[in-house]
Amino acid sequence: MNNNQKSNYILGLDGLRAVAVLAVLFYHLRLPYANGGPAGVTVFFVLSGYLTVAKLVQEYDNNGRISVGRFWVKRVRRLLPSVVAMASVTIFLTAIFKRVLFTKAVRELVSVIFCFSNYRQILSNASYFQNQGAPSPFTHCWSLGVEVQFYILIPLLMILLLKFADRKWAGRVLLFLGAISAILMIVLFKPAEDPTRIYYGIDTRLFSFLFGGALAIYGDDERLNRVPDLYREILGGAGLLLLLVMMIFVKGGSPFMYRGGHLLITIFCMLYIYGVTGERTILGKVMSAAPFRWLANISFALYLWHYPVIIFISGGMKSSVGIVILEIALSFALAILSYYVIEMAFKNKTADKYFNRVRRAIPELFSGDRTRQHKALKKLRGFIVILVFELVVICFALFMPRREVSTGPESGKKVEKGLFDDTVKAATKAGQYVQGRTPDDAICKSKKILYIGDSISVGASDWLYEAFPEMTLDGEVGRTPMAGVDVLAEYLNVKGWTGDAIVFELASNMWLQESLDEFYNMLPQGAKLFLVTCRAPYTDWQDQNNAEIYDFAETHQNVYVIDWYGISNDHSEYFAEDATHMSMEGIEVFVEEMRIVVTQAFKTEE
Repeated sequence: MNNNQKSNYILGLDGLRAVAVLAVLFYHLRLPYANGGPAGVTVFFVLSGYLTVAKLVQEYDNNGRISVGRFWVKRVRRLLPSVVAMASVTIFLTAIFKRVLFTKAVRELVSVIFCFSNYRQILSNASYFQNQGAPSPFTHCWSLGVEVQFYILIPLLMILLLKFADRKWAGRVLLFLGAISAILMIVLFKPAEDPTRIYYGIDTRLFSFLFGGALAIYGDDERLNRVPDLYREILGGAGLLLLLVMMIFVKGGSPFMYRGGHLLITIFCMLYIYGVTGERTILGKVMSAAPFRWLANISFALYLWHYPVIIFISGGMKSSVGIVILEIALSFALAILSYYVIEMAFKNKTADKYFNRVRRAIPELFSGDRTRQHKALKKLRGFIVILVFELVVICFALFMPRREVSTGPESGKKVEKGLFDDTVKAATKAGQYVQGRTPDDAICKSKKILYIGDSISVGASDWLYEAFPEMTLDGEVGRTPMAGVDVLAEYLNVKGWTGDAIVFELASNMWLQESLDEFYNMLPQGAKLFLVTCRAPYTDWQDQNNAEIYDFAETHQNVYVIDWYGISNDHSEYFAEDATHMSMEGIEVFVEEMRIVVTQAFKTEE
């Protein structure tokens, strides 16, 4: 390794860490030009791989061995106290003020503390991309699980490689294993399926760590070190620029990210690291300025605290400028407090000294000497406060009644009152019913419609069948747009469906990708396509999907919009608690709007 790599501080890496944490923060705040915020997590993985392998190699060079136990203990001291503090405060506050969030958080508490949140969510079929209402405030801890699993594996792997292979072969093995991991991500990704398993899995994310580690090993290569600093500067600048482009313009959940996007981010990050580890690079100096260093220092704490703050205040929905400023301020305040009070205490070993004083003071409580007992109590005040607080949190987690988020009526449940009259009352209130917008029962009851939808259609199925008796409805909870393409193909090619119209109601669960084009290209001759806009405020794709639907309908013939997003605007009474699934009132308004749009579409051709 070059001198900069051997030193405790590497010029420029703080700047990259600062950029990464801001990208994640802005993404979760739903700020403009922060579509690719998840790229920041991949950057963290590359940096962790690079720095961890560099330290392990240095330890092996200095001592002829790697102390696995000491490595693991240092990681536990670095991570666990802050994680416990964040989890405890979150459980305490949500138990008092946000019972639905509390219910979601309690389910994940153990997996968060023991850092297997990623696989807990995979095994429980929890989706990073589909949520009923606000996500769990611990959803972001999946990345902590991936990182800790890497920390468990990498010292064992490095011991084998450094003991039985030379450096070049060790680097080759890391690159080979990383290539397998990258290929797994590409091969396992299927557009029609939820990508959470791929997004969370250590096997499909390991390549970022291993490629970063391989770069640390190859830092000793003379050919790499002979490259002039100017060229390294150019490579580093290009890597940073390309990273910023990815973070700003590429959607974090797009298919491209799984088909090589995360791999590209890893490569760009490696270019940057290689560029700034040259001798006195200007880029390295700029990216090591005091603000970057300070932000990098609190980056772990900021990552831990920002997400619970955002979910607690706004639920992760797009918010006003005032709310965003409040969330940023609270996130930074808690991160600063966590860093200086918790992280620094364990890093500087002042926490060890404190706990030693506590250990010595406890016997004094039972000494029988009131003076000594009084002094012991003074020493134990802080410890007692923390202990009582943690006991309260444990009691909340074990005994506090939980509350599930309501997702509206289920299929099979019907209202007793008549459909049309009550619907007209509700919709007239919203200003929807004007002259020329009245449904024609004869048209609605005679048309053969294939409705392909998700859980919203499942909840509204009885009302839909009442309004459209000749309808074929195929709804499935969590169905993605591309999965709907496969469903339509089966109805057309296998079941031989023929009819008058197809309804596409799948914009709530994922980006549309190429699904609209696929649906349109499969339309039977003369059939109409009805696209339903979505109301899914906790997702990243609501606005973009709706914009695509509007544009698609304007540029294609026989395509009509059932504008659920538009007619439900400012009508919270149309929704269950998750703000996505419909209440009974919302179902009635939705079905009536669909009757009107279908009537107008078929009357137009008469």
